[in-house]
Amino acid sequence: MDITLKNFEPNLKVVLDAINECDFISFDTELTGLDTNPNSPFSSSSPPPRNFMESLEDRYQFVLKSSAGYQIIQFGLCAYSFDAENERYIAKPFNFYVFPKHHATGCGIVDKRFLMQSSSVNFLASHNFDFNKWIYDGIPYLTRPEENFLNGKGPNEIQLGPQEVEFLNQTCRVVEKWKEDSANNLSGDSIELPPSNAFLRRILYQELPKKYSDLHLETVDSSTIKGIKVMRISRNKRKSVEPKTQANGMFRQVIDAMLSSKKPVIGHNMLLDLVHLFNNFVSPLPQTLKEFKEKVSNELGPILDTKHLARHHPALSKLMTVTGLSDAYSITCQEPFSQKPEIYTPQGFDKYTVKNENDSTSHKGTFHEAGFDAFATGNLFIRMAHKVLQSLEQTNESGESQTGTEDSVSPVLSHFSQFVNRIPVVRSDSVIFLQGEDEVPDRTLVAYVFGFPEATTTNDLAEYFKKYTIGSGNPKISWIDIQSCFVSLKGDGNGNDPENGIDESNVWDHLIRPDSKYKVVRFEDYRTGNLDGKSKKRGLEEISNGNGKDHEEESSSSSDDSTYSPSQSDTSSETSEGSLVSEDFEGDIKDVSSTQLEDNEEIDGDHNGPDTKRRKQDKRSSCIIS
Repeated sequence: MDITLKNFEPNLKVVLDAINECDFISFDTELTGLDTNPNSPFSSSSPPPRNFMESLEDRYQFVLKSSAGYQIIQFGLCAYSFDAENERYIAKPFNFYVFPKHHATGCGIVDKRFLMQSSSVNFLASHNFDFNKWIYDGIPYLTRPEENFLNGKGPNEIQLGPQEVEFLNQTCRVVEKWKEDSANNLSGDSIELPPSNAFLRRILYQELPKKYSDLHLETVDSSTIKGIKVMRISRNKRKSVEPKTQANGMFRQVIDAMLSSKKPVIGHNMLLDLVHLFNNFVSPLPQTLKEFKEKVSNELGPILDTKHLARHHPALSKLMTVTGLSDAYSITCQEPFSQKPEIYTPQGFDKYTVKNENDSTSHKGTFHEAGFDAFATGNLFIRMAHKVLQSLEQTNESGESQTGTEDSVSPVLSHFSQFVNRIPVVRSDSVIFLQGEDEVPDRTLVAYVFGFPEATTTNDLAEYFKKYTIGSGNPKISWIDIQSCFVSLKGDGNGNDPENGIDESNVWDHLIRPDSKYKVVRFEDYRTGNLDGKSKKRGLEEISNGNGKDHEEESSSSSDDSTYSPSQSDTSSETSEGSLVSEDFEGDIKDVSSTQLEDNEEIDGDHNGPDTKRRKQDKRSSCIIS
């Protein structure tokens, strides 16, 4: 169901009822852009490129700065309820167009300025986004501080000095005299105060309602300087004439209902969605990751990210060979994922449903429309959740079914407790834990490689370091600049490599030698600034047992799970030399440049190293990756 300003009020109760009555909510956003190109002289200023070894706090600071100024232009929400009687899910998808309109009251003006990125606008246009509908019919919204400001509340109140107090007292005497005369039928139902400047009018809007709850104020043009008209008004009539800040900020009624419901919230690679949801509709973002985690945890119910679930759940990770939303959704629409229980959309909510000739239904829609993305995310969660339940049932020695009519979201979430409130981070081997301390990834097998010739390519590095990779698979390479990079030596498998006798106990002895082709130090030495390699003999056990730095502690979020590798995606490409290598990218592309890379496509797909990376920088960096 498309919701715009024209049909928002008639459908508001439908939306709120759907939220209050559902078992869980999925959501998605479309944005005006996100500047991720720090190296182009023609783009706006933004932080340096990301690498998958940076701390979560550094990444949050990057997100905080690079997302500033961009707005949500479409908000998708889908409410899911389990119908036990018919053993099906009922989905009610909503696609909201939202626009930050100009708001003005006697207490002030909110007139937002925001950024639009050309590549993102072009991408949305190519997916038939209706910009006229967005501008003319977009639902207005305000954050909580903005609404308080327009209502004369909060920290933006004017502090009155002696002159302002005297002006207010004089005005109050005039109002009191008028009220007395009006009560004796000696004056009318309104009085026009002497003209005053904007500052004094704001004081009156701020202070008079505190003293006289039965009066209404409105600005009038009585001369070259505006004045204020004071009217006696009934409670019922007040609702029709007061500044409609709730109407101006009307879309936040939906957001407030979503937050206050504390229903489970499902998203896909949702860090950016959460960041913009709070920044656009609730309040400015906190300045630290810790505060952000606390804010999200306090405001929302349990959160589950389908990308994190697809990549890390043992019953799903081998099946979900790609984890971009469109690809993951496609995978779960076929075997071995069951299409039962049915996902049913009632009449009026069937925009994304097609009736087939055999009376069955199938789903259709356009990715990058927020409503359909929310619908696809919820469906993806249901299909993956029931695959997990099916796996548990098959391994249940008692043979007792763990599904049946209790397949509502609550028992499903009980099987995902270790995945709840964990948010994946793009191009990182880390995961944000919304509640509790974030785990520090195990980087004992990460090398910092530096000082090599500028002509060095990814293939050169991959071919050299493949023989030092522990377990099966390829090394994972994350470029820092044209002469340095990180190389993860942890492959997809575990244990020793019987062919060359290299294992975790001796890999650094083989790698860090005077006659080595590349200058190499362990990540721990890089982090502490020790680039001469003198600590290379320090045993691996010393770090693993906690005598090293905390960045080397054991973690379930290993780098090979969070970075692009051929085993994770069918979009990996073979180079002209025939060597298959892997980069640290596995991105879901939200709003991309004119090159239109698809979800989960490798951004530096040709693996030709920094020279090609520079040529492709505009293509890669103008993407919005979520």
